[in-house]
Amino acid sequence: MLLRNGYATGAVYLAGYGVGCMLKALVLAATPRSHEREVLESFRGKGGHRYDLLKDRYFLSGGSVFPKDVNRAFSLVDGWSTDLRYSPRETERREADRFLAAARLIMNW
Repeated sequence: MLLRNGYATGAVYLAGYGVGCMLKALVLAATPRSHEREVLESFRGKGGHRYDLLKDRYFLSGGSVFPKDVNRAFSLVDGWSTDLRYSPRETERREADRFLAAARLIMNW
């Protein structure tokens, strides 16, 4: 809806949060219950939004390898940051379309 109404940056920003939430859910699913509180605490601050750190934590917890198409999709979204909300530059529609397609693929996996 955001993208259709001309808010490409907003659409990318929220989709990026969706990818981050999905990664956090994967991390928690791969974490023993006795370590959940520690993991939840690690999600606070900027590090809790960095896909590379979340993916590392998932794999270190025994998470399965991502399929090739999901890895390719991550290469398209890896530049996402919460700093996007402060950017004066509006995201181009084509760039937003690619990001959202990659985010959708990741989250649907």
